[in-house]
Amino acid sequence: MLAAAAMFAAFATFATSATAFAAPPLVVPYGHLGEAGTSLAPNLLLNLSLTFEDAAAAYRDPYSGDIEYAGYFNPRLCYTYPGKVRGSVTEPELDARGYFSPSRPANARHECGGAAFSGNLMNWASAATLDLLRLGLTGGDRGIDEAGLTVVQRAWLPDGAVNPDFYAHPQHFARKSISGADAAKLTPFAAETLYIVSCRNRILFSNTQKGKACDAPRFGAGGRRLVSDKYFGEFNVRVSVCTSDDSALRPDLCRPYGSSFKPEGAIQNSGKR
Repeated sequence: MLAAAAMFAAFATFATSATAFAAPPLVVPYGHLGEAGTSLAPNLLLNLSLTFEDAAAAYRDPYSGDIEYAGYFNPRLCYTYPGKVRGSVTEPELDARGYFSPSRPANARHECGGAAFSGNLMNWASAATLDLLRLGLTGGDRGIDEAGLTVVQRAWLPDGAVNPDFYAHPQHFARKSISGADAAKLTPFAAETLYIVSCRNRILFSNTQKGKACDAPRFGAGGRRLVSDKYFGEFNVRVSVCTSDDSALRPDLCRPYGSSFKPEGAIQNSGKR
């Protein structure tokens, strides 16, 4: 009897201790997460199975002005890019101010008359598959996000011996080209054939396909242009989006935020329902 009483007392003590340290009860809120009038914002975790191949080129066929290519650039607009004077030459800006900005509408074939970059061409030339995923889900990868300015940026493309080398790789992100006649209508460059290479967060334009490295210099002694993939320059693949002109043409992407517009994707749109 004494042994049974001791065992019962020990069990009662254990039960009391277990109750003291038990997990708190699960409280399930009434209503839908994110619903108007609730204080709980919607939460979503996406476990995406992505590999380096998802950063590969989104478009692999030859360029066609009859096709409208989706991407961070508005295919119906023309774009300009800032430059800076460096010594005796002018080079594209590569710091925080280096991004493409909409300048005016393109024509029906997405051409800009040789004075600017066609947004349609830039999507075809620079877009990675991952960019289209980010565009659809969140409106894009924002590099600059200020009250009146949103700049989105292309996925980083690795290069070199340590990483999968995307540099002019025929499978990952091949060197692209357009004819001189098309270059004169779609870019500010004049060349018999315009070659385009994507590297890291940049895009390179040249009149040759003999370039071999992302870091090859563009100029030699005395400001002489060298044979490289950046003969016409290298540019950040960063673009200002949801300006007034862009927002008018892409209302599904650009949503009002106060007095300006911001890019949104399926996640933001679904969170408001």
